[in-house]
Amino acid sequence: MNRSAMINMSKLKRLTPNSNVEYVAILTTGSSVKVSRKYKFKLKELRKNRGCED
Repeated sequence: MNRSAMINMSKLKRLTPNSNVEYVAILTTGSSVKVSRKYKFKLKELRKNRGCED
């Protein structure tokens, strides 16, 4: 995920490490989206604020 991509937070199932720099967002639909380390922290914070587990 970068500035040109968006993820519906209600569809985010989990974040998994892909490499030292990237993560993969696994969606409830089974799709996966690469997420940079910068956005990984933003996604974690959004999930925390919404009361979602990581």
